[in-house]
Amino acid sequence: CLRLRRERLPFLEVLITRKDDGTITTQVYRKPSNTNIIIGPNSCHDPCIHTAAFKGELCRAYRICSTEDQYKKEINHTLNVYEDNGHERTKFKKIANEYKPRTMGQKKQTECPSNLFSVLPFHNDLTNSNNANSAN
Repeated sequence: CLRLRRERLPFLEVLITRKDDGTITTQVYRKPSNTNIIIGPNSCHDPCIHTAAFKGELCRAYRICSTEDQYKKEINHTLNVYEDNGHERTKFKKIANEYKPRTMGQKKQTECPSNLFSVLPFHNDLTNSNNANSAN
């Protein structure tokens, strides 16, 4: 049985806090063993990987943090982690400032057009004659 400690309960990656008025807030939770080490900018990874990972952290913070203040603290923490690991803070701060989270049901900008694929009919006679020709 889990018991609340000081009205706080860590659950997966969320820290749930019950305030004195009975309301609940959520924020990102990190285990005490978290070392804040990430892949450095001079690794052999494509730079797009670093950007995508950072955007993933922004999305995570946006979904988990229940207040604007907690969200801003989480973004600042993430920027500090990236900077401490050798990344350019200004580059990632710009990404954070321009980040617009998608809402549920909103399509990705890079979705394939619906007319990109076509259906080819199956003709048994053609299939069998091609197999016969390839055997010769």
